[in-house]
Amino acid sequence: MMNCGLMRPPYCNFEKGPGMTAVLRTPEAARYLGMAISTLTKTRVRGGPDCPPYVQLSGRAVGYLISDLDDWLAARRRASTSGTTGAALVAA
Repeated sequence: MMNCGLMRPPYCNFEKGPGMTAVLRTPEAARYLGMAISTLTKTRVRGGPDCPPYVQLSGRAVGYLISDLDDWLAARRRASTSGTTGAALVAA
């Protein structure tokens, strides 16, 4: 699991039992990613590569696996702001 050099927020620091996976709900996932809840919600509705993968927990409830959020952040690392196409990726 890659964490992009980020420290885990306090709500992520808990002991997982065997076979348990850490899942964050939308407000916690937005804080973890450093974005507004509304932005994360809108990207989920639009879908596509701008949206981190999520898990449908029930009819309206969604969650985000911390490992998926870490991978999504790692995939978005760039070395330049000159553009997203052809921008050099930062070595992980």
